Amino acid sequence: MRSILLISFLSIVLTACGGGGGGSTTNTGGGTVDTDNATTDTLTDNTNPGTDNVATDTDNGTTDTDAVTETLPKVVFDNGAADSSWDKGIGAYDEANPAWGTCENDGGAGCPSISWSIISDNSRGNVLEVSHASTDKEAGLFIQTSTPFDLSAFAGGTIDFDIKVTEGDNQINMKIGCVYPCESSVKELGAIGSDWQSVSVEVNDLVDKGLNLSTVNTGIVIWAKEHNGTKFRLDNIQWTANPDGPVTSGTSSTDSDWVNPNLTGYTTPSTYADHTLFWSDEFNDSNIDSNKWGFDIGTGSGGWGNNELQYYRAENASVQEGYLVIAAKEQNFAGKSYTSARLKSQDKFEFKYGRIDIRAATAEGQGLWSALWMLGANFAEIGWPRSGEIDILDTIGGSGREDTAVAKTFWNANGLDGGDDTNYVLRDDGKEYKLPAGETLANQFHVFSLVWTSSAIKWYIDDVEFHEVDISSGAKAETFQKDFFLLMNVAVGGNWPGSPNSTTQFPQYMLVDYVRVFKQN
Repeated sequence: MRSILLISFLSIVLTACGGGGGGSTTNTGGGTVDTDNATTDTLTDNTNPGTDNVATDTDNGTTDTDAVTETLPKVVFDNGAADSSWDKGIGAYDEANPAWGTCENDGGAGCPSISWSIISDNSRGNVLEVSHASTDKEAGLFIQTSTPFDLSAFAGGTIDFDIKVTEGDNQINMKIGCVYPCESSVKELGAIGSDWQSVSVEVNDLVDKGLNLSTVNTGIVIWAKEHNGTKFRLDNIQWTANPDGPVTSGTSSTDSDWVNPNLTGYTTPSTYADHTLFWSDEFNDSNIDSNKWGFDIGTGSGGWGNNELQYYRAENASVQEGYLVIAAKEQNFAGKSYTSARLKSQDKFEFKYGRIDIRAATAEGQGLWSALWMLGANFAEIGWPRSGEIDILDTIGGSGREDTAVAKTFWNANGLDGGDDTNYVLRDDGKEYKLPAGETLANQFHVFSLVWTSSAIKWYIDDVEFHEVDISSGAKAETFQKDFFLLMNVAVGGNWPGSPNSTTQFPQYMLVDYVRVFKQN
């Protein structure tokens, strides 16, 4: 079974009240490997939370922590009841209880300072009524799930609900709870009238206040500011996504810090005699093409499985002067000290076989991790590593490492078997390539190519082949002879590169000149 980290709601409400083995060091865009000398090393993925992506760990027995990825919109309360996905139902915290204890699904019988009930409202039928007693004790109502949700898809969206105050204090506050140590501070709604009104709270406003969208475990936490002799009613509570897709704090098409380094370097042709171009992005428009690329937003589960230090934001990626620019910044945001971006073509462009050319220059410096890679299109259904992973390029910054590219594949030795999380055996195959003396992957453009057929996957840098994996039979054939999608990102910190230090200069950038996918004639 998936290992889920669950915590007491107490840690949330207190905030509301306060206002390959053998010691290999090879690493991938989607995985991390220990550097000890155990026979079998820990390897976890850095893919989206919300799928069965826990790899067996024979070093320390630990597993990854997941959240459940959600579809849109996300209903919290409607038609007189909490939505069934919030399986812990309606509850409350209460200062009058020992250690701010909670009461759940009892109408407030276990909370002296607050109660709730489903009543019939003249204008709209069954609604939720919340009553604060005249005790001068702080208390608040919440609607909660036992399994945290990944609501990253709602970045840039709103939390919407209808509310009216029928008695007492009309100043209402709210917040959203997420798994410890995540904290979302209080959002003041101001004065609420005695007639029904619709309220929309910007999700990004709560993210700016510390909300981690990847581990949300309460759909709403709400209370009267003066919590004394007040009644208010709630209805139609839901999370609504941005129709243009997930964005954080208003995406920007430019990065004012970036200066074109005017790099030279290797290039490849736009046509081949034995292949036909069938998908590409030359990044010649003014903005990132949303028909081709989406984003992963947030911190993922366990720092995307690798204890990475960044918060992924859409606005850290931009198109400038004919390049995709992915910016890794030293920037405090939502409880993290760094921000970056991760693009993906999932559900927009997925393909099987062909030649992939990506002309790019990577970020540099200790703690920086640039990656161009692929995941199986069935990733959301069967998880990692069953979905398979193909790393076109992985490289980490720091002294003596920026001339080294890593190519790698990951798969389940039992193929696409859909059993429980322990019913697979992780396998990988990879190789390093070192550039000629004096060159790095950051100081000029290189072209990272993959030639993928039904029998083999071959890796090239600047048209020099350096690795091949046979996929003609067995579990590798089952895994790597199906559709995959593309990902591009720059991570900061994590198990493989380690943390930035005093030598690391920010911001850092990965530049991508083009991505081209060709089909064999």
